[in-house]
Amino acid sequence: MTQFNWTNIDVRQFAPDTSVAKEGQKLAVKELWRSIGRDQYSLWGEYKGSESAPYQVKIDLLRLMNGQPATECTCKSRKTPCKHVIALLLIFTDRPEDLTIASPPEFMKTWLDKVAQRSRRELDRKKRAAKPIDLERRAKTISERQAKISAGFEELELWLLNLIRQGLADPQLKQASFWEAKAARMVDAQAPGIATWLRELAHYPTQQADWVQPLLEQLGRMYLLIQSFKRFDQFSEPVQADLRSVIGWYYKKEDVLDGEILRDQWFVIGRREQELDQKLRSQRLWLQGRNGRSALILEFAYGDVPFDTTLNVGSLIDAEICFFPSAYPLRAFIVQQEGEPILGQSLHGQSILENAHRYSAALAKNPWLIEYSFIVEAGIIRPHKGNGWILREPDGHYMPVSSQFTRPWSLMSLGGGHPLRVAGEWDGRTFYPLGALDFDDRYVDFSEIPEN
Repeated sequence: MTQFNWTNIDVRQFAPDTSVAKEGQKLAVKELWRSIGRDQYSLWGEYKGSESAPYQVKIDLLRLMNGQPATECTCKSRKTPCKHVIALLLIFTDRPEDLTIASPPEFMKTWLDKVAQRSRRELDRKKRAAKPIDLERRAKTISERQAKISAGFEELELWLLNLIRQGLADPQLKQASFWEAKAARMVDAQAPGIATWLRELAHYPTQQADWVQPLLEQLGRMYLLIQSFKRFDQFSEPVQADLRSVIGWYYKKEDVLDGEILRDQWFVIGRREQELDQKLRSQRLWLQGRNGRSALILEFAYGDVPFDTTLNVGSLIDAEICFFPSAYPLRAFIVQQEGEPILGQSLHGQSILENAHRYSAALAKNPWLIEYSFIVEAGIIRPHKGNGWILREPDGHYMPVSSQFTRPWSLMSLGGGHPLRVAGEWDGRTFYPLGALDFDDRYVDFSEIPEN
């Protein structure tokens, strides 16, 4: 047997908290298990539990000795390691004779194969990261793009100042061509994010009754961005990453090999597609972790190229996610997914005020943050001021619903006047509902509902 020197005390300290340690101690009884076994390097067991199928517990002792993630259980506990893992380790340390020495069962072999594959991918990732990079060429490429963006921003700054001097009563603000001309120049300057921003501002004077103040706020933020980019080299890497993101100067996956990787169970709360111009479209897929962390999977597609829709909204996935650099990491990509997505899982939200505080904290770290995911614990959609809508809580707090949300009556009929858990996207001013949990704990994806 491999040399594993943990004691009962070590195992209890390995538990995430004292309650898990105590529950694990209670379950460390051979008779409560359908089967428990070991070989030279690993432990496994099937705990009877309350489900129809037993919980499968897997432990890789070699990885555990090296301080690496080395345990898994099929129970639905949010705590890692769970009480079943602690129980199996306690049996191993206190009564190893209760464990049957045998070859690993099929479920254990499958898991060990996945662990080995993950280890190989991690090794390959480190090798790629260690591969010599032509730093001179990379620096030249970055410098050339910075120069193009800076030149474009000089023109944009003058354009903004002239716009303010002339006043927002200028009738050309209501002409799409006025904004499109400057957006096209930003594309030429390799700042597509600013081009998209300008095209969105073109809708303010024509689609909003009280458009002057919101437009002025956006123009002010754009001016602040220009001033910040002038000091780009003085900022830390996370702040530079946020500036790049809003400009549309995105990192590639291979550029973030050493980014933050987080393993959790992630609830897919919504998907939203948007047309950025005549050829380019974006898809934002929002995930909510069991630990409360939000993640955004952002994809782009040209022409009629379809998006990846393999992840169903309303499903729960067990996955490792790598975050792109940011002062408030949000955008991410899936490194590895374990098992199949699970449907029918519940999720929990927060009040509007609690969500607003979370958004404020995020905005303090990344002032360029635009979209942010909310899950409102109890919301009722209601008409407000003519054609507008709000999402209102029973205590009276509410937030305006985006005018781009075209399914308000569907959401109203789903709740029947009663509060629902509603997930959506907040842009700092309005809320765009993406999905909701009905009274049968069925998650409804609004993108699948015909427009009202």
